[in-house]
Amino acid sequence: EHHDPIFERLTRWTRVILVDPPGFGFSTPKPGFDFSLRAFTDAYTRLMRELGAGPYVPCPTCTNVYPCALIAAEHPDLISHAILMQALDWDKERIWTSKIVDPNGDLARPYTGQELIYRTRGSAAANWYPNAVGDSRHHESFLRQACTCFDHGGNFCLASLIQAWFGPEAATPVFPPFHQPTLTIWGMNDRSHRRSDKRSLLAIAPHARLIEREGIGHFPEIEDPVWFEGILREFLTGIDAGSGRNLKPSIPQPLMRDH
Repeated sequence: EHHDPIFERLTRWTRVILVDPPGFGFSTPKPGFDFSLRAFTDAYTRLMRELGAGPYVPCPTCTNVYPCALIAAEHPDLISHAILMQALDWDKERIWTSKIVDPNGDLARPYTGQELIYRTRGSAAANWYPNAVGDSRHHESFLRQACTCFDHGGNFCLASLIQAWFGPEAATPVFPPFHQPTLTIWGMNDRSHRRSDKRSLLAIAPHARLIEREGIGHFPEIEDPVWFEGILREFLTGIDAGSGRNLKPSIPQPLMRDH
């Protein structure tokens, strides 16, 4: 629901596919889902295959960048272009998570972390938006929408993700190179990332073009949907003009953020 304004714009000229990550929003994970990066990657891949609407232009933010990068490398027929937003390379993302998202290590503790995030998810959102959103005028409406989703059964399995991705037994993933045209976008008013190395994501996508945008924060496409639509149109049109192809992309886009 946070994405309604950008979806209203994009659906005028392309097909938009909305994806709730398993364990977030209204996508309840099956009992065997282990929240590993591989589990997310395989789930998205199966969904894309079953929909049969590819090739896709994924526009993920934060943690969803990593499974999308793997899909682009492992299943290049599914991805034509990619826009990767508000993410770091893996090691720096691990450090950022431990310092900003879970500074006391409470969410990293199995069972107690799950209980804690369920009990405090409303207050977690209230603390998160003022730090992450670039324009304070969005804080109240973003928080109200998140809490409405919680009240209607929305999932927020952040502790499970942190434990599976960055726990003591979690292996550091290898990101094979991929070659699809790619943008990496950073909202520079994301205070949670004020000290982050924005260029570090280029370790995963070294061929990408980096765009740094002042005035927006952790959610570039929903904080300024008019600007984002323009960036998307320019990106697709500019690249395909040389090939003479008329691309009509489908865009998988998470509804709710992982944090």
